[in-house]
Amino acid sequence: QAALATRLANRRLRGAHRLLKRLRQAVNDKNIAALRSGIEAGSRHGLVPDGILERYRRERETIERRQKAAQKAKERARLRAERDAALARERANSAQRRRERE
Repeated sequence: QAALATRLANRRLRGAHRLLKRLRQAVNDKNIAALRSGIEAGSRHGLVPDGILERYRRERETIERRQKAAQKAKERARLRAERDAALARERANSAQRRRERE
């Protein structure tokens, strides 16, 4: 009976350890989907304490915020590049017209 209980306890520990390893890897890879599924699995099976899962939830939100900010910055840079190119074209055109008039 005791051996069975030990085996079950060890199995739960292995499961919790595997889950935590997956969560750590997801944070390192900045993989939001893996983080989300790992957190869900953890809360569903109750292998990992809620406090630890909460930490990973906050980590996921941070990663999401940073990725959103990076996306916005990229979009702003693209718009700026387009505007600068249009201005340069306009400048070149007006210089061309000026030369033609002279």
